[in-house]
Amino acid sequence: MSGIKADENAPGYKKFILQPSVDAAGRLDYVNGSYESVYGTIQSNWTAEDGKMTSYTAVVPANTTATLYLPIKEIQAKAMAVPEGVEYAGMEEHNGMKTAKYNLQAGSYQFAVSDEEDAANAAIEEANRLAEEANKRAEEADKRAEEAKALAGANSQAAKEALEAAAKARKLAEEAQLKVEKLEFKAQKPSIKAAKSTNKKQAKISWKKITGADGYTVQYSTKANFKGIKKGNAEAKHCNQDSQKLKSSKKYYVRVRAYKTIGKKRKYTQIIVIERACV
Repeated sequence: MSGIKADENAPGYKKFILQPSVDAAGRLDYVNGSYESVYGTIQSNWTAEDGKMTSYTAVVPANTTATLYLPIKEIQAKAMAVPEGVEYAGMEEHNGMKTAKYNLQAGSYQFAVSDEEDAANAAIEEANRLAEEANKRAEEADKRAEEAKALAGANSQAAKEALEAAAKARKLAEEAQLKVEKLEFKAQKPSIKAAKSTNKKQAKISWKKITGADGYTVQYSTKANFKGIKKGNAEAKHCNQDSQKLKSSKKYYVRVRAYKTIGKKRKYTQIIVIERACV
């Protein structure tokens, strides 16, 4: 579970892969792993709480490099301080897992992983700060435009340029406010209130309302990981739904997430809640 693996393109651990995996069931709260390579000791250690990674440390021996795939969400990766000698290379699916990818030079590294809620709150706080600054710049640009019109005339070149600058500033302020709205919506936590069988091949699902949601997508699966399921099995406008065409005498897993159209694009809440219903 420490995830130390050789890179097939660089034999002898000159370059290697680190892909730690946390016990999602929460049975382990830490793992310390190491491998004695010809270049020195490789280390890959993590701590976790309730099945979520809270910290990660790695040692990359001299004259080697490593590619690290951390099993965290994008919002957590953006909130995390990247140590010197490490390059964040974006999000990538690796070995069937969504991960944050990092390129590591030789050295010892420590990563403090914020939980999703703390990372989301930090992102919202920063987005609000940037939106406030953008609004102030827009107000200042509007004021300069009015001054230019008063001094040089509404049809003057100076007034036209000031008006164009003000329009650009207002657009940036609107985009900044949209980002705040997106982050605040995505940070909300859906929770299922009830998932129970009503009749054979049917189940009734109800969940708590998400503020500002346009609707919800609901998925059913006999597999806990929802592998192979089609996207968006059903959509609902309200906080309940009667499932259709389920197989009898089966245990089903259900997940619900809210959506909202923001800036002409559909955005989803990031946290998906899974419950069980027997039919």
